[in-house]
Amino acid sequence: MPELPEVERARRVVERVCKGKRIVRVQTVEDGLVYTGGISHSDFKSSVEGRTVLSTHRRGKLFYIELDSRPFPVLHFGMTGSIRVHGEPSLHYVDFDTSDRNWPPRFWKFEMELDDGTKLAFTDPRRLARIRLVNEPLQEPPIVELGPDPVHDMPLLTDFSQMVRKRVKPIKSLLLDQAFMAGIGNWIADEVLYQAHIHPEENTQLLTDDDLLRLHTSILYVIKHACNVDADCDKFPKTWLFHYRWFKGKRGKVTKEKSKKSNRKRKRAEDDEDDEDDDEAAGDSSDDIAARKKTGVEVPELPNGHRIIFETVAGRTSAIVPAVQILRNPVMKRKKSSEKKRSPEAAGTEGSTQKDHRRKLFPNRPCKNPKSMPNSPKSRAP
Repeated sequence: MPELPEVERARRVVERVCKGKRIVRVQTVEDGLVYTGGISHSDFKSSVEGRTVLSTHRRGKLFYIELDSRPFPVLHFGMTGSIRVHGEPSLHYVDFDTSDRNWPPRFWKFEMELDDGTKLAFTDPRRLARIRLVNEPLQEPPIVELGPDPVHDMPLLTDFSQMVRKRVKPIKSLLLDQAFMAGIGNWIADEVLYQAHIHPEENTQLLTDDDLLRLHTSILYVIKHACNVDADCDKFPKTWLFHYRWFKGKRGKVTKEKSKKSNRKRKRAEDDEDDEDDDEAAGDSSDDIAARKKTGVEVPELPNGHRIIFETVAGRTSAIVPAVQILRNPVMKRKKSSEKKRSPEAAGTEGSTQKDHRRKLFPNRPCKNPKSMPNSPKSRAP
């Protein structure tokens, strides 16, 4: 999923090829999911065509194109959105493939042609991207609903610490909250927590001053470095967890070429689905890792020998290095898990059978066993 550095890279591409040029032609594809905020694909075409691009701006995972007149296009990539420029290599992502020799490329939503002949397209295979037209992007949703951007206005350590301690939740859940901090997604959250030596499920109330200092420093370092190298993963430090966390660590260190091959294989093997949860399926637990070790199955490791485990935190697959990321209060985690299992809803249906459940869903359907029907003649007392 494109996160802050990948979106910043796309913004720079649009600025480089479009700034100061007039949009002479726009083609769009009808898509009621992607075009949102009360606009249609034809509204987008009529509002943008003939305008001149003045600049581009980004906030978190969203960016907008400033034109010579309002409204402005506000773009969000979702899970698999991207920008393509005709005649240039596609932007690289580890977890999905954007390469396509055709033009317009597959899954395109709009194509712009500029007055110098340059063609640019917005693509999205899974239709989770969003395209809006907004008059005042910084004062209207969705951008106005975002928290501070780590590149543009990262809070000072004291303010950051207060922001964290106001919440009571797992730290990874907080980092993924775009209203808390805009632009942090799953891989950045895993990376900064690994470098800060904080377990992703650590409760925010248990974080020390030193924890918060390391976390604040890690957020700034990881995001700024990734942006400085244009989100080119081959230029990320080799010690980063990023290289080993993808696909639950089953494919070793990730490089551009390796991830392209993996994406092509996965693309052939899986059906196109619009369910974001598929990409964020639950990870392996510590017990799973131990079981795999016993059976001789490879366990993912960092170059320093530290093993990586995968657990679900805040509904997302999380890469964790137990050697440096230690959960201070695992009792709290177990208690929470136990309470979830023994919820009132679950307790109320604990003794019910599968037949009872079907009977509730289909009360008028005949039952094969009349004795089990509460109102059947055979079940009533004589």
